[in-house]
This record gives sequence, structure tokens and C-alpha cells, in this order.
Amino acid sequence: AWHARLVGQLGRMAADREYILRTFWLEQEDLEEVRERILPSLTSGIAETDGMLREVLELSEALELPDAADRDECIRGFLNSSSATVIKYSKGDVFEKLEAYHAEVLSINWADSANLAHSVPFWEAELEKLTMIVQPYLHEPEVE
Repeated sequence: AWHARLVGQLGRMAADREYILRTFWLEQEDLEEVRERILPSLTSGIAETDGMLREVLELSEALELPDAADRDECIRGFLNSSSATVIKYSKGDVFEKLEAYHAEVLSINWADSANLAHSVPFWEAELEKLTMIVQPYLHEPEVE
């Protein structure tokens, strides 16, 4: 069965008896699912990462100022700015993210090892993020 599926993925055989790769492992419906389920969180993660990198570059420039008074003033301003604060999520946002994560993990086809292999790294990253943002709400009964 696996050989037949592999041959189906590889497509027709060329004249030199080598298989011609017809498609990567994801079919069109798989790509649609990736686009719907994963792309929004990737886009959000990229935006957050971009913001963090900009802050690191600004702080790096401030640290390189030769005058200590200017450097200290710049760093104080940076630390007091709204962009340098921790991203805060409302209680509703946190619970919504937790419920979405829970639903996604529970609803996957656990017998589909290929899908699991693709999903687990994203789940681990999302779980790390959720673990951080849920901290202020750990005392809430809904979190348990």
C-alpha cells in the first residue's frame, strides 16, 4: 500500500526508469488546510518577531552611544515606551486562544502520522506562547 501511494506521489516513470516527482507530499486540500489553520498564527508570529527585532536593534543602538548620560537617557526612554512593554492579552483573548488550541489538538486525526509530524512543532511553539500569556489567569477556574 505504501509503495502504491509513493508511486502515486512520484507520478509517471521517465524513459530512464527514474520517477518524475509530480507533487510534494501536500495535496491541494492539505494546502488549503495549512492556509486556514497555520498561516494566521505564522503571520501573527512574524509580526510579533518583527516588532521584537526592531526593539532589539533600537536598544543595541542606544547601548552604543559614547556618552553615558545620553545612553542612560535613551535606555530609560526605551524601557518606558509602550513598545518595550510586555504584550498583554485580555482574559477573553487568553481563554479564546486556549480553547482554540485545545480544539485543534483534540480534533486532529491522531492516526495520521504525517499530519502529526507537521503539526507538533507548531503546537509546541503555540503551547510555549500560551504558557506565558496564561500566567496572570492561572487562578481562574476556566484555565484548569
